[in-house]
Amino acid sequence: GTSMATPHVSGLAALVWMYRPHLSMTQLREIIFDSVEKYSTLEGKIITGGLINAKDALETAWAFQPPRPPAHASPGIEFEDTDPAVGAYSGSVTIQAAVDESDVEYYRVYFVSGAGFQLEPLGEKIAATGESELVLALNGSFAPPHYAVALVVVTGRAEGEMPATLGGVAPSAPLVDYGVPTHGPRSATWGGDIDLQEGRIEGTVYIGRAKAEADVSHYNVYWRNASGARGALLGVLPGIGFAEPTCSGNACGLISLGQEAGVYTFERGAYGDEEVATYTASGPGKAKVTRVDTEDYYDTLTIAGEQFSGDMSSDLPLEVEFGPGVAEFKWESDASINANGWAFTMQQQGSIAAFRVNATAFLADGLEVVSAYGPNEYESGSLFVELSDYDDTMPPSSAFTPASVQFEDMNPGEGWIAGTVRVRPAEAAIENGGVLFYQVDLADSEGKAVTGHSWSVSANGSAEVTVDIPATAVPEGAVEITARPGNNVGVAAAYASTTLADIVPYEPGNVTWSGDSDGRAGTVMGDLMIEPAESELGMKAYVVHWYDGTKGEEVGRQRPIGNGLPTMVKLGYGTRAQASAVLVVSEYAWGEMEGGVVVPIEDSDVYRRRMAEAPPAAPRVAKRPRAPEPQAGAEPWIARPAGTTEVVWVQGLDEVLASAPAPGSIRSAVTLPGVDAQAFVQPEVRAAFAASV
Repeated sequence: GTSMATPHVSGLAALVWMYRPHLSMTQLREIIFDSVEKYSTLEGKIITGGLINAKDALETAWAFQPPRPPAHASPGIEFEDTDPAVGAYSGSVTIQAAVDESDVEYYRVYFVSGAGFQLEPLGEKIAATGESELVLALNGSFAPPHYAVALVVVTGRAEGEMPATLGGVAPSAPLVDYGVPTHGPRSATWGGDIDLQEGRIEGTVYIGRAKAEADVSHYNVYWRNASGARGALLGVLPGIGFAEPTCSGNACGLISLGQEAGVYTFERGAYGDEEVATYTASGPGKAKVTRVDTEDYYDTLTIAGEQFSGDMSSDLPLEVEFGPGVAEFKWESDASINANGWAFTMQQQGSIAAFRVNATAFLADGLEVVSAYGPNEYESGSLFVELSDYDDTMPPSSAFTPASVQFEDMNPGEGWIAGTVRVRPAEAAIENGGVLFYQVDLADSEGKAVTGHSWSVSANGSAEVTVDIPATAVPEGAVEITARPGNNVGVAAAYASTTLADIVPYEPGNVTWSGDSDGRAGTVMGDLMIEPAESELGMKAYVVHWYDGTKGEEVGRQRPIGNGLPTMVKLGYGTRAQASAVLVVSEYAWGEMEGGVVVPIEDSDVYRRRMAEAPPAAPRVAKRPRAPEPQAGAEPWIARPAGTTEVVWVQGLDEVLASAPAPGSIRSAVTLPGVDAQAFVQPEVRAAFAASV
């Protein structure tokens, strides 16, 4: 195999090159191929049809007429890329003619690799004309071959051509991509000064990366005054190849795409035939699948290599994490059965980058941030961020704003709240001090405190601090809870906040039972489909209890799916029936609601009834013969004798039709044990099955 061929052929190549070092790579390849020892057993199986032969290769190299290239070389070559697209080159190549062209018939330009090997030529041969300077005009743009780092110009004539190498007689020009970014940074904000000395600043600038960094190698950060005068370069923030989601395919316009607070929402409702849409985005990140209802196996949603198909309502939500690099999200449907579609959310990491400003003198009004590729900067603008110098004679800067504020309403009464506010300190407050207390307020949509609803709590270093809010009527206009840092000078203007959510409990919506598919007395198996409550805000789970007039043992629970979608709770095979009904209730942080939805659960004893109805078995006098094997090819989907039957659906048809989404329509599934999924892919097998049902 390759592991043996590689060292043997490489060794022969080295042997021939030692004997005839003037040979080019192409010439050496021809010599090795032409000198193989042919074998009929290898004919048509490998390119040469034979084995290498060192003796024949050396003799072929001895007989090979060595080229006689010109002795005179070009003294120079110049090339400057003029195409602003990264990876594309255009312009013209300027060649200095040899001082003595007596043995030169033409010039030719080659790409050369970083290891110095000649690659493919660029353009055609340029005839020597006696002019001191020649120009190779390029029509349009070109993409250099892989590994190419330079252009080399060689002289040539009919008897041979000078080899194109780096560092040899032939001159070279580096391939420098003139790429210019097509996107600038999306945002730039100052995190606040943590240096408490006057005239000095230290902190972090948060930079929103360009929507696509394929042509952004870095961001330059300069000092700049508000007047627009740019100062010295402060530093550089590297690009990471970040890219927002982009789509290709015929179904891109059919997919609903939204974004809020850095979270993308992708949704496709009832879909059609032969839809294809592929989104790509940079990682790392994670996706959360919230809805999948497609034709099983044939219509698929694939997220970073994880495939989702069929009706997965009982298994969702599911999270998929993806690593650095390009992640792919693909949707495909075939040309047959359709369903209700899918939905998922996706959150990328790295869209916001932190540029650290180390302690330094305050040199300008602010900083300017501009994207760049190599030495070339984005031509359509930059972002200016104003800096503020804070010292210990002022309230805390925005750098000391709490990292987070959390609150969960524990009072079920509508219009009332109660609970604990949790304030997590910022890293700056932990490292530098400067915060003595936090002020917590009920505030309006602009962050203004509502009079009479403020609390103060002492800072405790790196520890989270808490404020207990007693049962309080929600004041008019209050929509959020804010937390501001304070010191002995005053309270900061900047704040962290969380939504003031008045959690009002609601009972579940309509609940339906799929019917018992266990078939044994005393046990049940099936699905409870729970329509969403009027509001699922703050709800932890839907909880199912056995019910015989009083709430009994818990039998299942499921977090709300959300997005207005029903939630399914499965009662697994062999679930012991403890009552003739279940009670489905809503659970919140403070506990479960007393009221809920009662659903009858009938224990369908199909197996026992079938045995009771069966005729008595004949006395066993001998071993019962095996059932005949099914006729070959008659029922390739199931390993069961032809002609036998089995009950697979016991639910009444009238009940099914009454709950159907449209008059007279049924959408369901029948599971057959022993189905061969591989055989079922074949159209003739599917057709035979459809005809027999």
